[in-house]
Amino acid sequence: VEVEANYQDTGSWYPAVVKAVAEDTGKPSYTVWYPDDDETEAGLPETSLRLNAEQKQKAASKAAAATGLGTGSSEAEEEAEEEGDPLVEVPPGVYFGDVELQLACLDYAEEFNKFKPPKPVEIIFCHILELLP
Repeated sequence: VEVEANYQDTGSWYPAVVKAVAEDTGKPSYTVWYPDDDETEAGLPETSLRLNAEQKQKAASKAAAATGLGTGSSEAEEEAEEEGDPLVEVPPGVYFGDVELQLACLDYAEEFNKFKPPKPVEIIFCHILELLP
């Protein structure tokens, strides 16, 4: 799986490929290969990995399709994203669609947990409070 990895926990993120996953301590650790430098790093925690840009786009597309919403990307949102501005106008339906998707996931998690897996799926409940002027 292609990801971005935090090289030696320095805060520098580089393209990497997950080569192995180990769960010796109960928490997964990952071995990654950095193709640009042909280096391998082992024992990375999950927090040292993140999706690369292509995977983020695929995940966003899947979420939009699952909620029945388009990406709704505007020039202003794209510009704000490039500048790292988290405060962008988001259509209200996006948030409600997200809650609906999470509720559907809760149903799947409950069904899955009936089989008593070694690590049950837990869902964090979310709420939306709409403040009107």
